[in-house]
Amino acid sequence: MESAYEVHERSTYMTRVRVALLIGIAAISTYLVLDVWVLDTPAPVTQFRVFVGLPLMALAFALSFYLKRSFFPMLAGLLAIVLVGFSATLLFGGRELTTFAVTAYVQSLLYFSVLAMVPFRYVVLVALPCTVLMIGSLLLVDSAAAALPNHLSLIISIALLLGFVVYMREKAQRNTFVRRRRTETLHRDDLLRQADQIDWLRNLPAQLERDMQNCLFAIETELDGLMDANPLDEAALGRARRGIHDMMKMFETARFASSVDVVQQQHEPLDLSRVINEVVLDRSREMEDVHAIELDIQSDLWVHGNTELIRQSVIQILNGATADLQPETLLQIALRSEMQVVVLEVQVQEELVSLGPNMLTNEHFQLGLGLYLARKIFEMHSGEFEVIAENGMTRFTAKLPLPAPSGVTEERLADQTR
Repeated sequence: MESAYEVHERSTYMTRVRVALLIGIAAISTYLVLDVWVLDTPAPVTQFRVFVGLPLMALAFALSFYLKRSFFPMLAGLLAIVLVGFSATLLFGGRELTTFAVTAYVQSLLYFSVLAMVPFRYVVLVALPCTVLMIGSLLLVDSAAAALPNHLSLIISIALLLGFVVYMREKAQRNTFVRRRRTETLHRDDLLRQADQIDWLRNLPAQLERDMQNCLFAIETELDGLMDANPLDEAALGRARRGIHDMMKMFETARFASSVDVVQQQHEPLDLSRVINEVVLDRSREMEDVHAIELDIQSDLWVHGNTELIRQSVIQILNGATADLQPETLLQIALRSEMQVVVLEVQVQEELVSLGPNMLTNEHFQLGLGLYLARKIFEMHSGEFEVIAENGMTRFTAKLPLPAPSGVTEERLADQTR
């Protein structure tokens, strides 16, 4: 991440730094013209500008087209030479150059920190020792001057202020860069998921056709056996009925999948306990008590969502749980609240053969459409859904967030009033 940010930093501020270097060259050239024609500038100041400031600026501008990783270290080295040069000029030129040295020092700090955009770490490594050196030079050369306290306070305050400004600026830039990278990563992952979903949906018609053909072939085989059997084979008749029921579930899942996009997404408080009881009661009637059902449902658990979508998702979970379940196998359904979430758990004491580790992708079907839709519905309601098939057991777990207590209480009172 750090190396990526350095590349981003160089590519973002390279043009700005070059413009700043050109401005510096123009400023020094203007000072030289003023020194000759207008100002009565001491000779050491003019010599410093001619032999130190101007060549360094021109060299830095030329190197900006060739250096990459060492570009900012080069600017930091340039800053160090300039700042140390002011202290050296003051030491060799005497107190007459105090005003020039202090003013130029502060201007250079502002120039490199604000205009040239030198990174914070280089500013600290260079400005801190150079500021100490400049303070020491002032105390050594002009310790008895009346303006010394003003000069010292100016240098120290500007150095501290620039350090804070550069640090906060770079911190904001780094945070922006990290957020942008995370957004790009999420967008890339989302595109990959969309590609997987498109491939899955592309193969869906063929998978539906294959599964329906297999189911119809099984029903046809059982019916042929019934026609030849004498007396009537009750077990074969039960298998034929279950096959027809499985076919009806496939058609119901396909119908729901085709209409889920046009359902009005109006979320409202709903009693999930009552919804599950109603679904289980309806299925018990349709299944003719083929599977024993054990209910452990905490009453009066409310969530916020679309009633029809939640009901259909519960139906699809029960369809997936009973897809390969042997008759008379116990189906355990539990509903409870845990840590601001409502947990629906459907468990069977068999490791269902149709449920693999990638059951919600295009690698396995077997009612995968219904479970895929159930997962999407729970995610649409800020929830989660997972299936674990291991150690001779299969567990379907769905989680939905609990709504705010005040909203639930008001809805319960309104429901009781109605």
